[in-house]
Amino acid sequence: EAQLYTKCTTAQSQTAILEAVLPFPIEINLKGHTFDEMSCGWAAQYRVEPLRLLLPPCTAQPFHPSHSTLTIYKLGHLPLAFKFHQPTLTSFQVKPEQGLIQEDFQIVVVQFYPKELNEAVYTEKWMLCFNSNESVYQCTVEFEATVETPHIVVNGGQEILFPSVHPDTPAELLVDLYNPTRLFFRYNLEILKGDLVLIVEKEGEIWPHEHKQVPWCFHPVGQGKLEALVSCTLVLSNVETMPTMATVRAVCEETHLKVIPSKVVFINVMRDCQHERSFELIIASPLLISSKLLS
Repeated sequence: EAQLYTKCTTAQSQTAILEAVLPFPIEINLKGHTFDEMSCGWAAQYRVEPLRLLLPPCTAQPFHPSHSTLTIYKLGHLPLAFKFHQPTLTSFQVKPEQGLIQEDFQIVVVQFYPKELNEAVYTEKWMLCFNSNESVYQCTVEFEATVETPHIVVNGGQEILFPSVHPDTPAELLVDLYNPTRLFFRYNLEILKGDLVLIVEKEGEIWPHEHKQVPWCFHPVGQGKLEALVSCTLVLSNVETMPTMATVRAVCEETHLKVIPSKVVFINVMRDCQHERSFELIIASPLLISSKLLS
C-alpha cells in the first residue's frame, strides 16, 4: 500500500503546506530464482547446427585446405559461454575456439588441414562445452572431410562393345560415365587410335557421384573386327590427373536380305479406293542394318 501526499503553496510563502495523505494500492511483480547446494547455476540454452559437419573435398596434389561453418544459437536471455575441446590428434581447426555469445548466435569457422595427406576419409568428434560447469552442459560435434584423387569410370571399367552392323550402317550406344568422387570437374574425350570411326561428345562436365549416359555413334569404314582406344582426361584447375583409357570394339560384316514374296502384285481397284499388300524382310544374320525402299 502506498501513500499519496498533496501540498499547496501561497503567493507570500514558498513553504509547502501538507493538506492530506491519501493511501491507495499498487501492484509490484517480483521474480527470483534460487539454487540448491548441488546446483550448477543457470541451465545453458543453445542449439548447434549442424552437429555433423561435412567439409568440401580436397585433392592430394596440390593440396588446398577446405573450410565450412557451423552456428551456435543462444536461446536464453543470458550470455552463453562456449569452448571446443579437440581430440589428442586432430586434422581440423576451429575459430573461435572459445568465446562468449551475447547476441543471438555465433558463427564458427572449421578448417580441414591434415598433417599427413592420405587418400582417405577423416572423421573426428569434438566436445563443445558451455558455461562454467563444462561436464554438465556439453554436446558432441562431428567433423568429416575427404582427400580424393579425381578420376572417372567409363562403362563400369569394361570394354565398350557395339552391336554388329552391316557396312554403311551406323550404330549408337549409350556409354555410362561415372564420377565416384565428391569433386566436380570437366572432362575431355579424345580418340587416340583405331580403325573405326567414332562420333563422341568431345567435352562435358560431371557432378559428384553422377552416372552420366552419353551417346557414342559408330560409323563403319571397313569390314571385320574393328577396335579403337579412347582417352578421357579430367580438367581441374592446377590438379594433375591421369587419363582414363577405354577400349571400343565393333564388328562390321556383310549380310543379305531376303524378301518374301519376291514379287508383290496389286489388283485393279476403282478410283479413290485402296488396296494393301505386304511383304517380309528377313535378315540372314543378327546384324544391325539400314535399308531403304526405292520406287
